[in-house]
Order: sequence, then C-alpha cells, then structure tokens
Amino acid sequence: MSGSPIGSATTRIDARLKVTGGAVYAADNNPTGLCYGYLVLSTIGKGTVTAMDTSAATAAPGVLAVYTPFNPLKLYAYGGDENDEPNPPLQDKNVRYYGQVIGLVVAQTFEQARDAAELVTTTYSSQTPTTSFPNAPVVPHTATVSQTYTTSIVHHHAMEPHATVASWSNGHLTIYTATQGTPLVVSRMANALGVASGNIHVINPYVGGAFGGKWGNWAHTPLTAAAAQALNKPVKTVLTREQVFTVVGHRPMTSQTVTISASPDGTITALTHNGTASKSNASNFTENPATVSTTGYSAGKITTNKTTVDLDVPATTIMRAPSEANGSFALECAIDELAVALNMDPLALRQKNYASTVPGGTKPWSSKHLAECYTTGASAFGWSKRNKKPAQVLDGDWYAGLGMATAIYQASRSNATLKVRLQSNGTALVAGTGSDAGTGQATVFAILGAAALGIPVAQVTA
Repeated sequence: MSGSPIGSATTRIDARLKVTGGAVYAADNNPTGLCYGYLVLSTIGKGTVTAMDTSAATAAPGVLAVYTPFNPLKLYAYGGDENDEPNPPLQDKNVRYYGQVIGLVVAQTFEQARDAAELVTTTYSSQTPTTSFPNAPVVPHTATVSQTYTTSIVHHHAMEPHATVASWSNGHLTIYTATQGTPLVVSRMANALGVASGNIHVINPYVGGAFGGKWGNWAHTPLTAAAAQALNKPVKTVLTREQVFTVVGHRPMTSQTVTISASPDGTITALTHNGTASKSNASNFTENPATVSTTGYSAGKITTNKTTVDLDVPATTIMRAPSEANGSFALECAIDELAVALNMDPLALRQKNYASTVPGGTKPWSSKHLAECYTTGASAFGWSKRNKKPAQVLDGDWYAGLGMATAIYQASRSNATLKVRLQSNGTALVAGTGSDAGTGQATVFAILGAAALGIPVAQVTA
C-alpha cells in the first residue's frame, strides 16, 4: 500500500450502516425466547418501602416474575468506587430519591410488563427529602468584581435510551448493553452476580450518544442479568424517556462565587473561586467546579474552595466536561463582568492575563494553542467590528449580540490494548474494549490497523 491512511480523508466504516438503519444497537438484539423487563420506580423522595402488593401484577397476562425488595434478585456489592450507584438495586427497602428502582416486572412482551408494573401498589414510610441548597453564605469581598452564579441539574437524554439484553448459556453471560465502559460492565457484573469475569461477554459495537451518562453501571443492567439467570430466559430491559430522568444519573447543580481583583490596566492580582456542588445520597460522585480557576488565567494569587452538599436526589455523575463545564460558566461570566467594570475589551482582558505557564508555577504546558484560537476566532467573527453596547443590533424580532469565552480541557493518556487477527483472505480484525460513542473510534482503530499492517482501510474490520 502506498502512503499511510493516517491524516488522509477516510470514509467512516460504520457510516452506511448508521444512515440506513442497519447498525444494531443494544436494544435491537432479540435472542430466541426473549422476554421483557420493566422497572418499577419509587414515588416518594425519601423514606422506606413498608409493603408492596404484587398480586395483581403477578396474575396479569404474560407475567413471568415480579421482583421487589421483598422478593429480590440476589445481587452482591459491586466493589470499587465509580460514577454510578454503589448499592445494587432491591437489596434493601430504603428510598434515597424519587424515581429510584424498587422493582422489576418480567413478562412475555414489553406491553405486558409495562401494564403489569402499573398494577404494583407500594406503601411507604415517608420522610422529607432535602433537594436544594441551603441559603448560600455571604462571602465578604473588597475586590473589583464579586458575583454568585448558579447552575441547575442537567440530565442525559441521548437519542438511544439506556438498554440491556442479557442471556445465559452453560454459566456464561452475554450482555448487549449501551455503555461507554465495557470493562466496567464486566467487573461490575462479575462482582454483583458472583461470576468469573472470564464468563462474561459484553457486546457493544455502537452507542447512540453517551456524554457520561452511559459510563456508570445503572440498576437495570444487573437486574436484567440476574432475572435472565433466574428465569433461564433472555431478558431485555429498555428505559423509557421518563425513567432516564432518575435512573441513570445527572450533572450536579452548583452555586459558585467568583471574586476578582485587578489593576486598572486589567492585570488580575487575585482570583477567588468558591464552588458548591450537589452530591446525591445515593452515589459518591462529586464535582469541584472551582478547579478551572487554577489553570484558566495568570493571576497574582489564586484561591479555590470546594463545598459539597448531600441531597436526596438521583445519582450525580459525570457529564461532558465534569466540573469544567459548570466552573467555566462562572469564571467566564466573572471575567466578562470584570471587563465591563474596567471598561476593557473582553478579549483584550483575557489576552492580558494569558497563562504562558501553569498558573502559580513555572511548569510549561505540554501544548497550548489558545493564543492562536483568540486571534483566529476574533478575525473569523469580526470581533473588532462588533457593537460593544448591548441591545443595539436587531436581527428580525431578536436582539443579537457577539460574545466570547475561554474553555480549556486537559488531555490525558493511559495504557490501551488492541487485539489484531489476520485472516486468510488478507483482511484483518482489530478489536478493543473501547466503545464508539459516535465519535468514530472504530474508524480510528481501522486506520491504525491498516497503517501498521500496510493494507487498505477497507480490508480492516474494527
């Protein structure tokens, strides 16, 4: 093969399958003898389940089983701290948040399982949940700008709903599931089910949007696998849109106070970022939104603080730039307000405080091209020609403004292993445990394999 495919235009290997509907996602798998699971969720925000009447559901057409904390599928502790719930579902009667999984109905069809789930009646001993921050403390300041910014809970709602299909054969478990972390599913299921990891095969060629919400191992996956084992039948559980709001985690809410002191020429002399983030009583994940202020700009003194507030809400988890997204919003708003206070161009203020080395030290960046981004972006969008006063430019019925902001996200590397199998017909199979969440990772695997073997990309399957 002449020339390496690396750096050359390459058609995505999954493009035709995806645009024609031929790509098989987790919920598209239908093994022989398949039955369907449907989750039962709590309707209180905190308390204890004291009773569940499942008699009508059990007697409903097509129902094979109804599992509750009073008739649980046995699951063991997952082990390890991940960005999900550490407690397997149905192993106790405590309700930690509204919409928590408290039951699973399995039936011959999805509709039968859904209808039977509506017949389950639950009695609770309720407590008053804490679902919002207390009044934020007043932060004393003498700086040029000091403001408090809040962000609300944000939910993951990818086009593909969370789903798991599980089947057993001779003690071996096969799982088709929507996940960003195939090895995590293997380890979680091995611990939860008491099965050797070598007996678990997780298949996940396509992910229809993930964004962090498909990293953790959520309640429907171990329940589906355990139900399939108990019934000796393949089971499929697909979350509804409503269930996604509570079962699979969300970005925490935050309250952040940013205080900035600067000299008249715009040089930042001190920056304090106090970040408060919510944490679910049902999970261990927390954010530190103030972290972004340790790398964003050069300053004479940078102080950051983290406060966590435990709430009776669904699990908090990672979502697209965890900590940085919320933290950047507050920091960048404060920088803009400082620019107004100084009567200074917001871009010029950022350029004035550009961090050529890691703030607070002399350690250089491995790479940083933010200065070029500023220049290129300003030129492309006509920044110098903008009207600097707000609410001056009409675009039809709307006022139009032009703003800018800085975003930085660290790059990291870790070990990875790929398996390459050469076929007798001259093609190759490249396999790994990384999931393709729609960003083209499978195509990258094929390109790397083709480059290493000296064959065309079309002869590589990834």
